[in-house]
Amino acid sequence: MTKIRAGQRAINSLPLHEEYSMEGTARVPYSHQKGPAEYFQIALDAIKKVTGVDIAPDQEARLLIEAGKMCELLGEWDQALESYKRAQKLSESDEIKAEALKQTGHVWSKRGKWEAALEAYEASLEVLNRLGNLSEAGNIYNNIGYNYFETGDVTKAKEYYDKALEIAQQCDDDQLTADVQNNLGILSNVRGQTDEAAAHYRQSMIGYEAIGDIHGLAQAYHNLAMTYVDKEHWESAGEHYQKSMDLCMQLGDLGFLSIIYANRARLALHLHDPFVAKEYCDKAFGIFSKTGDKLGTAQVYKLYGIIHSDMQEWDSAETSFQKGIQVCEECDNPLTKAEIYYELGSMNRKRYEKKEALDYMQKAVEIYEALGADREVGKIRDEIRAMAV
Repeated sequence: MTKIRAGQRAINSLPLHEEYSMEGTARVPYSHQKGPAEYFQIALDAIKKVTGVDIAPDQEARLLIEAGKMCELLGEWDQALESYKRAQKLSESDEIKAEALKQTGHVWSKRGKWEAALEAYEASLEVLNRLGNLSEAGNIYNNIGYNYFETGDVTKAKEYYDKALEIAQQCDDDQLTADVQNNLGILSNVRGQTDEAAAHYRQSMIGYEAIGDIHGLAQAYHNLAMTYVDKEHWESAGEHYQKSMDLCMQLGDLGFLSIIYANRARLALHLHDPFVAKEYCDKAFGIFSKTGDKLGTAQVYKLYGIIHSDMQEWDSAETSFQKGIQVCEECDNPLTKAEIYYELGSMNRKRYEKKEALDYMQKAVEIYEALGADREVGKIRDEIRAMAV
């Protein structure tokens, strides 16, 4: 069973905020306040009025991009997209246009709108190639690889990751090298190559430590913890999750913390502690709901389903699993959908509903085969054969 991953770069890191509790309960919803883009425009108009000086288009475009990033941090996707769109129209610089297109791709990717994300990334890449900005082009290749990975095309993902790594090494870009190593680790883990995944994560950790990238280091600790879970090295998994959480708290990154919460819930399930698992799920779900992270929301629905199934609360489990499938279909996330089908099969197996169990497991196999997840295919086929006896 694959987990929520910390890949690509953190394109939606939500900072801790006094109006947002750690339990994910919004005391004052951000939607009831002015967004960063609105405050930016108010400030900009005030500057122009006081100084009587117009800001140069490129400078205003750069400020719009920064305002858009703030909107992303708060989960204000539409405002972010509008800021990036305005930046593209205002700027006379191809470099700024490429950056605005890249950020647009990040927003669409986070929302699970893969075709729109790919279109924005490819438009940015076209500009960067024309400018000869090889290092930033490598960053886009990495993002496109992540995009293909999330839609289940691991072959395409590997192709783009390898291209990004080649460019990173050619340009001596330590940041990009570490980022791609992290993503290659994720891809290897999905393929069941846990030793290779761990090696990639350790390489990324070396890079992140060298350049002082605390957020990247937190991601690497988190992803290595997931690999330890796959190896059933529970103590090491817990230690690495805690290291990741400590760094995350240091950064004040609530968005990434939600991912850690979800995967600590999964660890608690492996340790047969459904009550702790539910506590972590509740924290993660509150944040994912606020930020509109559908990928994370689908994973938490899956975890809720497993918790209810373990407690033999079959109707509640079925409801949670079906909600997870619905979200997966909305954001075109085949990997999590396959995981949920497998869990539905496992639940029906426990209920001695053999036909339903076989049907769900076969659905999971078909998706995993398309994803090239050989380890998962083999494991489920063994279970299907055991049920057929």
